[in-house]
Amino acid sequence: MQTKKTRYSQLVADIESLKNLDRAMRYLEREDFLLREMDVVAQDEFSHDVVVPFTIRPHVLVLSVT
Repeated sequence: MQTKKTRYSQLVADIESLKNLDRAMRYLEREDFLLREMDVVAQDEFSHDVVVPFTIRPHVLVLSVT
């Protein structure tokens, strides 16, 4: 059985290589993530979490944005 770290290692590497949130959103759109269902959660005045559900899995991807 694959661990989540192994299963999503390429996704993590791809997103970490991006320079800004716009590029991350474009990447996720190309990968068929459900951007129309994403949510942004304010952690404080400078930090936000962008929560994007996977298309066919019960998992979500969370991007921390400052």
